[in-house]
Amino acid sequence: MSRHGLVPDGVTDGVFEATVEGPIIALSLVTTNAAGTPVGGQIWNTIGGDAIWDLGVEEDGALLNRPDRSIPTLAAGVHRLRLYANIYAVPATR
Repeated sequence: MSRHGLVPDGVTDGVFEATVEGPIIALSLVTTNAAGTPVGGQIWNTIGGDAIWDLGVEEDGALLNRPDRSIPTLAAGVHRLRLYANIYAVPATR
């Protein structure tokens, strides 16, 4: 993923498998320490129009993100997702 949107940039992304339970309207990925306290300032999300890095979300092999980075509401129930986060995220800005 590019730092300018959900397009390939040739750089390997951080890829995470996540199992979540809906309904869900947005997702965020935050770097933390072992105790779960946010550290480092790296944040990725699926909220369009903000200054946070893009979080790509895939379910059943299909990218869910809309052109504005948001995702459709995930219905009630269990969802197995693959999350893509650009490895060059820096604190506070894109």
